[in-house]
Amino acid sequence: MHATDSCGTGTGYTNASSNKSSAQLGIGALSRVLAPRPIVVADACFQVTVAPSVSGRTDFILYVLDPEPERFALVTTNLYGLQGYYRDGDEGATALRHVAVAGFGRAPLAFDQNPSGFDSAKLSELRRADFTGSGGASQFLEALYKAVLLVEEELLQLPKPLTSSQRAVSGFSLSGLMAVSAYLDDKALFQTLLGGEVSLEVLRYRNGKLYDKIIELGSNSLNAPGNVLWQLSEHTRQKSPDFAAKMDTFADILARRNHNVTRQSLSHGTHHTVKPLVVLMELQWLEDLIGSRAVTELTTQSEP
Repeated sequence: MHATDSCGTGTGYTNASSNKSSAQLGIGALSRVLAPRPIVVADACFQVTVAPSVSGRTDFILYVLDPEPERFALVTTNLYGLQGYYRDGDEGATALRHVAVAGFGRAPLAFDQNPSGFDSAKLSELRRADFTGSGGASQFLEALYKAVLLVEEELLQLPKPLTSSQRAVSGFSLSGLMAVSAYLDDKALFQTLLGGEVSLEVLRYRNGKLYDKIIELGSNSLNAPGNVLWQLSEHTRQKSPDFAAKMDTFADILARRNHNVTRQSLSHGTHHTVKPLVVLMELQWLEDLIGSRAVTELTTQSEP
């Protein structure tokens, strides 16, 4: 079915269901994606779409910002595909089997998304409003925080909300700006940040005050230091040195505040084509992060 409502939410996953996940994997795994749910803030329509974990157990949730038209699909299909080879207890099975994905962003009908395409001009306008502070940034964050409660309490029906150490927020380019803001916000809902090709230079040009605010947040945040993956393609570094310099500077700021910053240089792809590689590297890094944390917890629990 194609899920819609008065907010214009919808998904390209034709078998999306409001029921709990089935046992299907491979291409059939997409039928496990739950029907999107609307979130309205100040007449702005957002939606959240959830892909349950492969195992059905939720130990961690990756919140993917700006999920349409491709980022949610890239993350979900890669996660289901990589972990669909195994069962719990198999040698190749990892902590990613217990990771759910929540895609959060504007409702697709807001930019006329349909099976044959979307209005790129409308999407660009919404992205500028949401991510560069030209009117919608505070609404976006407010809706994101509502989405976290909706995902964990209602859609996944977890027995209790996850802790910040069990959540990551991921953004690419302009949405990376909002991922940074959510990570550093005093609500402290996310202890892990995945930032790919984050457009700090674009923000400085479009909204210097918000840029200064984000730099100040990074410099003065009182939140407990977390884990940061900071990705930049070699192509962008060579073609846009100012863009790269702003990313480097901000990573330095976070490192000085004792955040655990991992910097990745991506050798293939441009700013517009590197997303698939970004996703693969994100999942590999997240697998190592969650896996090492699980080993640490297991060792601690076994100590006399």
